[in-house]
Amino acid sequence: MKKPSVTGLEDVVAADTLISYANGLEGQLVYRGYWAKELAIHYSFEEAACLLWRGHLPDAAELTNCKEQFARDRRLTPELKTLLDAIPREAPLMSTVMSAVAALIPEEDGTGWPPELRQAVRIT
Repeated sequence: MKKPSVTGLEDVVAADTLISYANGLEGQLVYRGYWAKELAIHYSFEEAACLLWRGHLPDAAELTNCKEQFARDRRLTPELKTLLDAIPREAPLMSTVMSAVAALIPEEDGTGWPPELRQAVRIT
């Protein structure tokens, strides 16, 4: 029996976004008007995160605030550590990530769309 030909997802639009533009054939990956390589070389992780979340690179005060938010939310809660310790090491990584995200952002914390900035900071 002949196997069917698989062409992948070429020319399939998964979602419309104003945040990024990707063209793999041309080697183009752009976030909010900045080439991904430029962001990686010239800007910090926090600056790039603020750009993605807020639509612009942060000024000094916004960057300080963003770093403080990350520092506050960086610690694992005892509950999350217990959950992660209980997941078998052989479990698929994405399953572990999904479990952790579900624990970090309880349903009563908001399930609307789009997600709130505080949820994005917490997950990150």
